[in-house]
Amino acid sequence: MMNILEKQNLSALFEGEPEPLESEEEIEDLILAIGGFERDVEFYKRLKKRRVEQIDLEIRKAQFSQERFREIIKLTLKKTGRKSLKFPGVGKVSTRKNKGTWTIDDENGLLDYLKDNLSEEDYNHLVKTDIKLVKSNVNKVLDVLERSGEVPEMVKREDDKISISVSVDERSYDLDDQSPSEYNEELDDVLDDDVLDDADLVKDLDRLELDE
Repeated sequence: MMNILEKQNLSALFEGEPEPLESEEEIEDLILAIGGFERDVEFYKRLKKRRVEQIDLEIRKAQFSQERFREIIKLTLKKTGRKSLKFPGVGKVSTRKNKGTWTIDDENGLLDYLKDNLSEEDYNHLVKTDIKLVKSNVNKVLDVLERSGEVPEMVKREDDKISISVSVDERSYDLDDQSPSEYNEELDDVLDDDVLDDADLVKDLDRLELDE
């Protein structure tokens, strides 16, 4: 039986709108491919995390060095009694006194104190309350309103969608294989800029969350 994921057939799967396969038996090839893509995602998650951690470390080192050198310059100016120095062609340094900021150790306690000691108007200027909809509960209310034909004009229901669940048998591939799937090189050729420019496909790819 011909594997529909062979390079000469793979491009057809990404051309235009999705089309059904010739036979149900061919679904097996796609299940195996989906299993490979799942491994791809896990591999790239690990790779991304590793690279992000390394980059974060370099950022922290650079930031620490900046603050260290700033402190050294500040102490040097204090030692020499200067508030500023100019280095032509390089830059300048200066110090200024900044008013100390308040640190609130007990926000709830402070709120109680202010509420008891300020007018209601003054107190309301100091606090804000974020009002957010509880989407799951709102959905239930909208379902009821829809049945009675009283849907508010500022909402609309999206079309129903059919979801698909694919379960990949782990025995179908080597669990020790942590590298990207065998289809990656072929996909690099198939998923060119023209294909990725398809708005619906890009929208689907954007929904793929690779963060932990």
